Amino acid sequence: MSLEIPPSVSTMPAPVRAEGKDALKSVAAEAATPKVVDRPKLQLKVDVESRQREVKDAVHNLNERMRDGGRGLNFVIDKVIGGAVVTVRNQDTGEVVRQIPNQTAVNMAHSIEELKGYLLNAKT
Repeated sequence: MSLEIPPSVSTMPAPVRAEGKDALKSVAAEAATPKVVDRPKLQLKVDVESRQREVKDAVHNLNERMRDGGRGLNFVIDKVIGGAVVTVRNQDTGEVVRQIPNQTAVNMAHSIEELKGYLLNAKT
């Protein structure tokens, strides 16, 4: 009677581990050793211009619907802030009731953007 080992089972002997203080050192060394894993690289292709055009069209359509619905909401994409600025206006007077983010935060973001060049180009 012969005993055959299936190919999926490894015939390599189990590693011998040290005992005592050396065991702790070897375990710590194994944990500290980085493992290299080959993974396929993910490649994303994004058409930035078409995405910007889509966002601009969506904001335009949203503003039209708000205006046609009699609501005093207005959406604007601010490139400096990197997001939307929402303004709520009183329909009768045109007065700004609320702005998110508020005008102070928007002004501060624009001021910081203007100062970036000075901060990066200054020599110490």
